[in-house]
Amino acid sequence: MMELSDAAWKRFERRSELAERKYEREVDSARETDIGVVGIDPYDPWERRDIVDNATKQACLRFWGSLFFFFLDELSSQQLSVDELRQQVNQALVVLRKEVMQTKWPNPRVPGRGCQERKEQEFDCALIEWLEARKQWQRYEARIRPELAVPAVPCDSGQESSTPLMYFLAWPLDGLSADTRRALRSDLLQIHGSHLDGTIGYVECCRLTYDLIAGKFDPAGLLSEEVLQRSIPEMVADASDGGGWSAEPMGRTEPTAIFNVRLGSQFYPPWRVEALLESLEGRISHWSGRLLLNPSFSLDGGSRRGRRPQSEEHRRVASMVESLGGNWRSDPEKLLQLAERMDLEGVPLDKRSRMKGVESWLDKHEGDPVNFIKTIKYRLRRAKK
Repeated sequence: MMELSDAAWKRFERRSELAERKYEREVDSARETDIGVVGIDPYDPWERRDIVDNATKQACLRFWGSLFFFFLDELSSQQLSVDELRQQVNQALVVLRKEVMQTKWPNPRVPGRGCQERKEQEFDCALIEWLEARKQWQRYEARIRPELAVPAVPCDSGQESSTPLMYFLAWPLDGLSADTRRALRSDLLQIHGSHLDGTIGYVECCRLTYDLIAGKFDPAGLLSEEVLQRSIPEMVADASDGGGWSAEPMGRTEPTAIFNVRLGSQFYPPWRVEALLESLEGRISHWSGRLLLNPSFSLDGGSRRGRRPQSEEHRRVASMVESLGGNWRSDPEKLLQLAERMDLEGVPLDKRSRMKGVESWLDKHEGDPVNFIKTIKYRLRRAKK
């Protein structure tokens, strides 16, 4: 699991035995609280269950902390770079969280559908709150946080508070036509509507979104293993976070020592990223199989089909300008016609404009006509080369 010496592993085994005994004593004590010498329990079964569950949860967190902080101390004493330390600590977080949650954390009182998901959400919320309050963890965070500083990803501030389109403008959709992007937005909102109606849950929303995006990328020749393994999961994570599909949102816009793994526009605990990727394994395998039969990219990385080369885009724009006749730069009507035609024919908007929240050439023309003209003049110059 972690890179420790044999002597360190022996110390860990001893620490684990002591922590296990302490955990059992605390749980046993909760089972016997206020029971007199004659063995009469003053609490009814539900009250006793509450007492035991609450004590078990606190004992569980202390048990987890005893093991985790052993690894943190050992790893911090090694000659590791900040990034190496973070990766090792993340591994300890993932492994210990899964083991302790499954073996020590009490199950929800009401069993049934979604029981495991509720248990994980409850444990994660308790663990994060407990861990972030520990001084030992705060010292670790102070050490690694300067290395995590990154620029924030812009979101669409014009969107409602709960929408899978929150980070749509930041997605790598340059190769899709305007019509395809509109269809993608529409279909995402339909998935979101089903979630709001309560007909589908978090995991199904994520899988449907993965299939939706892959299905739009495939005809455009944009699929590759990198897209399937990384880019689409990032967009799925963005859609889920923006739409609030998980009962307990686990993404943050700024990194912390716990929320230190970036996936798309947000930062997540390492176990959260692992869980999402595991839930998408079947979809990734499905589309990887499709890619083998109809690869979008050659072995040397060149595209066989899909997005037109930029030189062809420039020539298309030059042809549109030519059809307008002379004096197009000083004729507002001709500029408007040009913007509308570029949108209609799916000329991709430049990335800088999209990052500023501009969604179409018409928006760019209306919002900043001077820059719109500069962009067209640039494309005309490129078309001559």
